Amino acid sequence: PDTAVVLVSGIDDPKVAERAFELGAHGYLVKPFWPGQLLISALTALRRRELEIAQRVHSKTLEERIQTLMDRAPVPIYIKDRERRYVIANRVAHEVAGLEPGKLVGLTDEAIMPPESERTTRETDARILAGGEAFETEETLRVGSEERTQITDYSAYRAITVGWLWTQAEQGP
Repeated sequence: PDTAVVLVSGIDDPKVAERAFELGAHGYLVKPFWPGQLLISALTALRRRELEIAQRVHSKTLEERIQTLMDRAPVPIYIKDRERRYVIANRVAHEVAGLEPGKLVGLTDEAIMPPESERTTRETDARILAGGEAFETEETLRVGSEERTQITDYSAYRAITVGWLWTQAEQGP
């Protein structure tokens, strides 16, 4: 994974080059080529790979900082993808779901809610994905073994992920 790849081919075919780049190649040379072309392609591929590694490290650090900030919030915060799977969730969201930290990620509401609550969240998710406009609503949902009434702010981000912030939560009867 940390290797820079330059594909050398005797065929000058744009489809082969395109496929090579899709599979992760960092360069493409067609024979015959000059030694200087190989050197330039290799150095470019190595530099590109270094930048990819640096970006990956930076992204991981940023994700860890965001997770730390979210975990300090006293309310559940989470983001779902278009398939309604949780992609990030803070400590309080895990507590509400009755799960250990990190265990909510990858799950859907079906795993943590009874059918009637899941249906409500599915309808809300569909609304935010269809319209893309932020809105606030008060909902009573059963999550895990608790019924909770909360005022929730819903927002869509690039119509790919949906984020929620429960701004107020009261434990039901």
